Amino acid sequence: MRTSRLEIRLQGGPVRGVHAATKVDTFRRGLSLRIRTPDGLEGRGEASPLPGYSKDGLEEAEGVLSSIDWSRLPEPEDPDSAVAGLDALSNALPDAPASARFAAETAWLDLLGQRALRPVWSLLAPQRGDQEVPLCSFVGAAGDAGVVQAAAAAARRGAHTVKIKVTGPRLGAQHAVLRRIREAIGPCQLRLDANRSLSPDSAAADLEQLCALAPELVEEPVPTAALPCLMSPVPIALDESLQDPGVWASLAPHLEHLRCAAMVLKPMALGGIRICLELAARAAERGLDVTVSHLFDGPVALAASAHLAVAIASRSRASGLDRHAGLAAWPDIEVPIIGGATLKVSAAPGLGIPRLPEPA
Repeated sequence: MRTSRLEIRLQGGPVRGVHAATKVDTFRRGLSLRIRTPDGLEGRGEASPLPGYSKDGLEEAEGVLSSIDWSRLPEPEDPDSAVAGLDALSNALPDAPASARFAAETAWLDLLGQRALRPVWSLLAPQRGDQEVPLCSFVGAAGDAGVVQAAAAAARRGAHTVKIKVTGPRLGAQHAVLRRIREAIGPCQLRLDANRSLSPDSAAADLEQLCALAPELVEEPVPTAALPCLMSPVPIALDESLQDPGVWASLAPHLEHLRCAAMVLKPMALGGIRICLELAARAAERGLDVTVSHLFDGPVALAASAHLAVAIASRSRASGLDRHAGLAAWPDIEVPIIGGATLKVSAAPGLGIPRLPEPA
């Protein structure tokens, strides 16, 4: 890829309400990638692994992005071969950590879209731009002060789905909070995320108690190793388990009794857009819905995930791409594709976001 300027810049700042699995972060950091081409285009990418969730780290991502020989990467020229270009890009970066690969893919697709005057989503799936993608709003954990009020506010502004974190090994008093949330949000869908924290010995009983609340999904209820033995009374979704390359083969025979209904794809954690396309194809083969979500990333990664969602996500089950608390750590950049309750499918080229401010 021909470049005239490459910039990798560390950004970060204090945040509130950022939940990394079972811990809460108060500071979020990430790397902003900018690639300038000789013809004046600028492709943007972002590497912001989430401590306590991602398998890679910021220093690892920075080292790889700084050492890439960009001249050996494919030129972003043929808009009708975007997926093949991602394959070539992946082959050129065989050992790149997940977040660095996502950053490189995003910048490459941004340049390709700008050059072709097409949005990134249309490079991946041009036939998918006819319907908006509903959004899920994450409002906090069941133990957070004010979570009931936050859930009610999200429902009032039109969120399709409200998401709540729950924490094991037993749900205990969280059941009472969840009942109040269910009453507060009315017909809005309720999604729960246990981050693999429920005890395998009591998970079925805890999930049975949730049936009265009609949860749309419970993401990752138990540790991955315990999933094949779980007889879930409520629909579940796979999320962080998908970071294990061998998990699909081990879980595929058990999807029916697991009541697995969906995959949650987070390109920052999984290794970028190409691998998410592959996982989405596997989900379609098994009749699973696909939703796309984030790691409390910055605006560039959020925009890239939104374009991916337009290409592959369910139109009836919400994707977790509402504006979120992690954005406070980054420059305030408009992400036009993120609407109020849906993704706003746009024809703006590339990622469709304004150029990032020049460094001070």
